[in-house]
Amino acid sequence: MGSKYFKGYIRSNGEAGIRNHVLLITAEVELVTFVDTVSQVVSKVKKIIPSFVEENTAFENHSHIKLMSKLCRNPNVGGVVWVGSPAVCEYVDHIMGSERPPVEFIQVTTGRSWMEKLQEGITSAARLVQNASREQRVDAPITSIKLALQCGGSDFSSGIFANPAVGAVVDSWVAWDGAAVFGETAEIIGAEHILLKRTIDDETTKKLGGLVTQLENRLLSQGVNIRESNPTKENKRGGLTTIEEKSLGAIAKSGSVPISKVLDYGDTVQRHGLQFMDTPSFSPESLAGMAAGGCQLCLFTTGVGNPYGDLIMPTIKICARPSTNATMKFHIDVELKWHDYQDFKDIIIDKMIDVASGGLTASEIWREEGVSTPWTGK
Repeated sequence: MGSKYFKGYIRSNGEAGIRNHVLLITAEVELVTFVDTVSQVVSKVKKIIPSFVEENTAFENHSHIKLMSKLCRNPNVGGVVWVGSPAVCEYVDHIMGSERPPVEFIQVTTGRSWMEKLQEGITSAARLVQNASREQRVDAPITSIKLALQCGGSDFSSGIFANPAVGAVVDSWVAWDGAAVFGETAEIIGAEHILLKRTIDDETTKKLGGLVTQLENRLLSQGVNIRESNPTKENKRGGLTTIEEKSLGAIAKSGSVPISKVLDYGDTVQRHGLQFMDTPSFSPESLAGMAAGGCQLCLFTTGVGNPYGDLIMPTIKICARPSTNATMKFHIDVELKWHDYQDFKDIIIDKMIDVASGGLTASEIWREEGVSTPWTGK
């Protein structure tokens, strides 16, 4: 393993970004065309738009707007152009608070004409992109990075090699006083009893156990028995036969350190310790919650392959299945070869430092990035 420092962007609150994104964002479906138009004119902006069709239900609207606002405060964001109605812009301005990057609001339904508002949006985006391009990377401790942990397309190699390798990284990370978070509540069912023995106090134990019970009961009320419907056909083709096998492999990526906190979806990740976040098992939505929580980098293990990467936080794909590494070699960032097992942790950390300092991940190169916000925030 090389240096425990990387080249990053230091924010006003002391956190360090590994990217300096300028976001062009709207939470309102009727303004997607406006955002699309601006993004076609100004390069280097990251576009985020709603991933659903709105309904006239205030609670859900506020839920996804709050999540998208928290994405804007991620340390990897250096500027934001928020396009919205006056009411939404006012709400977002309020909930973002003072610790945020430069934000310019484009209120498209008031004042000047549509074309004038488009010009305003283009000018704002261009100005923020230019300002972001002038910022310089400086040395920052690598453990200032909050790690997001995710798996998708799991198979036998995930539980035997890739996830334990990430778990070894997590153990060292926490020992160095860093922070990591894992989630996917549905993916710990069948192995939750092991995690409950690792919680630091009764409150954390109760909350984690309660999340599993609530999820199972909610699914049963909809006629779904997750212990019978999981693992998926894809998992079974990859060699997993029971939900217990799948979950035991999934939790291996959390290492062996104590679980210090259980977070609701999108809650701010604390700066130290291993934490669990109540996220959906669908990878894009799970990653969105962790990015909203402030994670700057994701370690994503896969067995049969999964090309998706988060738009806000670079997503390092890690795979130990030889056939997948052969067929998807341009989509895998870290190829774990079984005979190098003793070096897995150092190989991953070296890649993390490279990516944190500006090296591109496969999903960034191939533009296989996105943000998917759940409708209800759960």
